Amino acid sequence: MIMIFSPECDHCEHLIDSLKSIEALFKTTQVVLVAEERNKQYLPEFALKHKLIQDRLFKNLGTNRGELIAAVYTQKVLPQILFYDSHHKLVKIFDGNYALEALKPYIQ
Repeated sequence: MIMIFSPECDHCEHLIDSLKSIEALFKTTQVVLVAEERNKQYLPEFALKHKLIQDRLFKNLGTNRGELIAAVYTQKVLPQILFYDSHHKLVKIFDGNYALEALKPYIQ
């Protein structure tokens, strides 16, 4: 699961807190949190506020250098979540505001 987010986005913060509430469902699904490089200065405070560094689920946190995310993914509304299968094929994209229940079928 790749989550494209902004550390200054209230919806993104809410989603991370919601995902923490269902962390037990993530048995084999790996989570990667990616923000744009211009938001790099805000990541340490964001990670501290949400206790991400010591959390096994959210330890893969970083920024995108260049414009790879913008070129590959459609950032309509953040947070954007992309689920891939075990063969690295895109399965589902969620943009913007969606119910946590909608994500659960894609989490393993």
